[in-house]
Amino acid sequence: MRPEQRVLRAATAAVCGVALALSGCGGDEGMSGSADSSTSPTVDLDQVQVLIAAHDLAAGTAFDRALENGDIMLAAVPASEVQEGASDDPDAFRGAVVVEPIGQGEQITPEGVNDDPAVATLPIPPGRIAITIEVARPLGAVMPGALVRLRIVKPGSTRDVLPRDILVLAAGETRLAQGTVGLLTVAVSRKEAEKLRFADKLAEVTSGALTAEVAG
Repeated sequence: MRPEQRVLRAATAAVCGVALALSGCGGDEGMSGSADSSTSPTVDLDQVQVLIAAHDLAAGTAFDRALENGDIMLAAVPASEVQEGASDDPDAFRGAVVVEPIGQGEQITPEGVNDDPAVATLPIPPGRIAITIEVARPLGAVMPGALVRLRIVKPGSTRDVLPRDILVLAAGETRLAQGTVGLLTVAVSRKEAEKLRFADKLAEVTSGALTAEVAG
């Protein structure tokens, strides 16, 4: 065979080999490569930062306190899985309270964390009753889920109404003839409820003020 014939045959074999590889006709290996490409999962690369629960959050948990304690954090989730109302901005939930349990890893949304008095009302704990009382404003950090100490404040004296902190179920305000007052719905025992009713009357007749301070 002449040298030029050998060169031509080698070139032809190389071209055929490339064609077979591109067409997937190179036996089982070529077939498996084609199957792998057709079944590769689609990865959602569009990620969004939202606030989530770093740990389980119980109803009544104050958002601000949970954020400060690291119980709420930012995390990246696929854009297609972002829930309605979710946000990466803590200011969207400032002053709010967890109104229903939130599991670890779940997104923070207005459905579970809310500051609307019509929504942010906690369930009454077992063995307690709910009673609504008028207190002096401003309420400040007093919100559903807070533990407060109720006191009667008069010029020159302050006394505790109850010897313990009590749970706030709902907080708001109302306008009366003498001005705007705060309204607190709290969870207490029946005996404590009687003491609160008496304290309310006592503050009125002694020109004192029934106040609520968040427990330190």
